[in-house]
Amino acid sequence: MKDCEICRGSRVVRLPVYHKVSAEPFDMPAVSEESSRQYPCPECGDQVKLDRVAVLDVHTIMDSRISSEDYIQRGKETAAFRLVDHLLRGNFITFEQGPHDAKELSFPIIASLGVFSKGQVATLEQRIAERQDQVAKAVAQEAKEQISIWGSYYGHAGILKRDARAQIDSALNRVLSSWSKIRALGLSAKT
Repeated sequence: MKDCEICRGSRVVRLPVYHKVSAEPFDMPAVSEESSRQYPCPECGDQVKLDRVAVLDVHTIMDSRISSEDYIQRGKETAAFRLVDHLLRGNFITFEQGPHDAKELSFPIIASLGVFSKGQVATLEQRIAERQDQVAKAVAQEAKEQISIWGSYYGHAGILKRDARAQIDSALNRVLSSWSKIRALGLSAKT
C-alpha cells in the first residue's frame, strides 16, 4: 500500500477539539479535556465500518436454450424484484409517515434505503487479498525476530527444524491475535 499524503499510511487523522476559554482564577485545579479526536482518513480510510455493510445477492435461474433479449430482460427484472423483496423482509428499508394533507385527504409514506456504490465497498475477496500480504509480512518479521534470538541465552546459534516451525506458529498466533485486537478497537493494522 502506498503511503497516503494525508495520513502517511496510518488511515486515520486527528483533529483538534476546540474548548471554550475559561476566565477562572489560576489557583483552580486544571481539568484535563480531550484535545483531539481520531477520524478515518478522508483519502484512504474506511468510511463505513465493515460490520455495517451487507452485500446481498439474489439469483434467478434462466433457461439457457432461450436467448432472446426480452427473456434476459425478464430475468433481470425478476432478480431485481427478488432483491427488493429481500430488502423488505430483512428490514433494510425504513418507512416513515409524512404529514397529513387535509386539503387532498392524503399523506405520503417515505421509504429510505442506504446504498453504497460498488466502487466504495470491496468484496470479501478484495478485502482478504488486501490484507493477506500485510499479514504474511508481519508473520515473517515476527518469526525472524523470534528465530534470531533463539539460543542466545545458551550461546549456540543453531535451531532445530521442529523449533523453527514452533516459532513460526507462535509468530502467526501473535500477529493474528494482535490484529484481532486492533480490529476490535476499530483501528487499522500496520505492518
